[in-house]
Amino acid sequence: MDDEKILTLHPQGKQGVNILKRRYDQIKDAILKILREEGAVSYQYVSDKLVDELASGFDGKVV
Repeated sequence: MDDEKILTLHPQGKQGVNILKRRYDQIKDAILKILREEGAVSYQYVSDKLVDELASGFDGKVV
């Protein structure tokens, strides 16, 4: 199992969080897919769609 972690950046310069790279990549890929399919949408829309998209097969907290 890949346990590589990355440190995220916080948009306001606060301390980011460590996340497993494989989880980060899953979330990133899902966000990009939503944006490609839907175009410009609100953060809340993306957040809701992420929960739907990753509900099965994701072994962590989505949002």
